[in-house]
Amino acid sequence: MKTLKSVLIVLSCCLPLAWGCQDNNETPLGNVNDLSPFAKEFLGMRNGSVNSLAAAGTQMVNKGFQGAMNTFLSMTGATGVPSDSTIVDPGPGGWTTCGTITETQNPDGSTTVVTDYGAGCEEGFGEYKYLMFGKNSSTYRYLSSQTGSAFTFEYFSRYLADHFGSTYYYDINNDGTKDTTTWISNGHSSYSGKSMYDTVTHKFSGYYAYSDTSEYTYDDETYNSMSQGESTYDNLQSVTTKNNYEYRQGEEFYRSEVMAPLVTNYTCLTPASGPEIAICPMWLVYVSGRERVTYNQAGKSGQFEIDYGNGECDNIIYIYENGKVIKIDLSREIGILMKGG
Repeated sequence: MKTLKSVLIVLSCCLPLAWGCQDNNETPLGNVNDLSPFAKEFLGMRNGSVNSLAAAGTQMVNKGFQGAMNTFLSMTGATGVPSDSTIVDPGPGGWTTCGTITETQNPDGSTTVVTDYGAGCEEGFGEYKYLMFGKNSSTYRYLSSQTGSAFTFEYFSRYLADHFGSTYYYDINNDGTKDTTTWISNGHSSYSGKSMYDTVTHKFSGYYAYSDTSEYTYDDETYNSMSQGESTYDNLQSVTTKNNYEYRQGEEFYRSEVMAPLVTNYTCLTPASGPEIAICPMWLVYVSGRERVTYNQAGKSGQFEIDYGNGECDNIIYIYENGKVIKIDLSREIGILMKGG
């Protein structure tokens, strides 16, 4: 199964993945070999470098941190940290898009940018051209304020793809016969949040919420994903009360939901001499919490639960599946999971 690819935005160096749990001495424990192949596959995807869930949380915290710090730095005349705004440089030869771009300032202070390719037009330059079609729109709003030594940053964004896609042409055999590849995306996503940074106490805090419903078609294969998340965070930890997710291809799917808040302890990742603000882990580093995963794969349906422990900074998780309690030490067994067993 193909998974959604994501870019991890990392603002500081962090140590490898570490989850926390404690042993349950009253119940005989299984090991990684007792997991179903479907649980192994899910855990491998969850903890891989293309982990879309980790990327979602990391990007939200990073956006809040960047916004709050840039608010402070801009008001004091200092240089800000790099922002995550998308900048598209013109292509060689002064290339410009063939789509119609419309920018609208809305009454609520937000800005909407629509790129419309209509039924289709050729993009690119010289021999490197491809067909673009459909449209997408982005609406965003950023607000900054200061109260005493505290700087606040509020943000909101919404994205919509309406039959937005492209067809690429290429000569695979170098014989003049052109082959094509087509991708199409539909769906919508939104996120919002608020962050605060106090320059006297060096306290950092915030919250964010997001949702996404997307359909992506690559030639004849269609993938669907849905997610919803809500988290609060500060210098020491983040607490995720909602992190529901579904990835589907046809009748096959994986779906997860939070049963108990998922806690990431940033002090598990920060050296004693590290920065005062320790945020944005490269991985979802849960030290406590619980989630349920249901699936339908290869004609098999089932479910299992993941227990992340009691708050300790270790690499142990427990899987509850088919009446068994299975202890996993991710520091030693993540390689097995990444290979699907």
